[in-house]
Amino acid sequence: MTEGFDIDHVAHLARLTLTEHERATLGPQLLEILDYTNHLQELDTEGIDPTFQVMQRANVLRADLESPSMAVDEALQNAPSREGNYFRVPRILA
Repeated sequence: MTEGFDIDHVAHLARLTLTEHERATLGPQLLEILDYTNHLQELDTEGIDPTFQVMQRANVLRADLESPSMAVDEALQNAPSREGNYFRVPRILA
């Protein structure tokens, strides 16, 4: 089921650098997880609706109340770089 499994390849995909000890420890653990998920694939789920949430979700947002804003100088006082009334940040688009 997990033929060709390569912990180094998985680590590379996850952008992780593993020590020998981590390879020895995590490799078998990951194999066990993969074997279990393969086992789950064998279960008959015909007629069972997909479950999107296993727990009830509720919004716990506070009321949106108007309040005074922070002064511009106070908001920008710790900015590493400032241009007028704005944060100056490095350009990311060409």
